[in-house]
Amino acid sequence: MSATIPSIAAKVNECQLNEDIRRRDQKIDELESVILQLKMQQLKNDHEEDRKLFTLENSLHNINNKLTEVEMVNVDLRNQLSLCQNIIGKKNEEIKKLKLALKDQQSIISRETLIFQRKLDDLQQQINQTIQLRTKSAMKRQSTNLEQKPNSLRREVEEREKGNPQDEEFKGEESDSAMG
Repeated sequence: MSATIPSIAAKVNECQLNEDIRRRDQKIDELESVILQLKMQQLKNDHEEDRKLFTLENSLHNINNKLTEVEMVNVDLRNQLSLCQNIIGKKNEEIKKLKLALKDQQSIISRETLIFQRKLDDLQQQINQTIQLRTKSAMKRQSTNLEQKPNSLRREVEEREKGNPQDEEFKGEESDSAMG
């Protein structure tokens, strides 16, 4: 029995070793499965990261293209702004020249208006003087006619009384002097 005990002990030992190996194999299989799952998860994560990175790079490329377009538009707008500023500057110069020309024309018109007004005033004075002279002359004639009328009326009465044919001449002179 002594030989059987070591053999039983060896068998138990062997069974324990086999059980230990089997557990270790199972543990290794579990660990390999976990490692495989972790690797698969890492691959998924890497793939997702690559996809995100590609999307980001694509977006960055698109943004860069848009930025380039905006810069080109900005350069074009600056050029147009510069042209507009030049045009505005030229127009402002033209406006200044026109304002100066307008002021010159206004001063010429004012000067001509004053000259015209003076001439008009002189003409008005001459007209007024002529009217006054004519009025005085007409008044003198009327007063002379009035002075002569009583004399002519006396003569006419005297002539009628005498029966003189010169009545007709005096009547003609009277009408001439009344008209004048």
